[in-house]
Amino acid sequence: MKTPTPHLPQRSRRRPRGFSLIEVTLAMGISAMGISSVLGLLPQTLDQLKKATDVTAETRIHQQIISAVGQADWQDASGADALGYNYNGRRYYFDTMAQEITAQRMAESGARETLAYVAEVTVDSNGFALPGGSADPNLRRVTIRVKNSRLPSFDFDRENTVNYRRYSTLVTRTGR
Repeated sequence: MKTPTPHLPQRSRRRPRGFSLIEVTLAMGISAMGISSVLGLLPQTLDQLKKATDVTAETRIHQQIISAVGQADWQDASGADALGYNYNGRRYYFDTMAQEITAQRMAESGARETLAYVAEVTVDSNGFALPGGSADPNLRRVTIRVKNSRLPSFDFDRENTVNYRRYSTLVTRTGR
């Protein structure tokens, strides 16, 4: 005959809920390392963004000035156009969007509030000689120096050349 066995409480078959303290601590440590790595890259990313913005604006400034100088009908060796306007040594001022700031606009709003870039143009007075040839009076080398500066009196000659960008372009007389 079978003897009855006393009834023992059954163990619960449910799994424990939640995470252990060790698991939570490890997850927080891994998350903290990931977040600090991303935050560590943020200053470098912002610096690269600033440099890319400057290069883009300075290139646009260069194109605007070369367009103006290239369309001029030079009458003499100094780079003066038919109206006597001389581009050699001229300064241009631009805002953060690379739009030219005229003298009137500077006077109205104040140079320190809107000025972002200063550019200076130098036109070689002699014709440019291509390799194997003599100097061509219809060619001029135009050098444009551009600096991200809020000072309208920025001195390119006293500043180290690594502190501004220098663009040299050959421009030909249009023959208009």
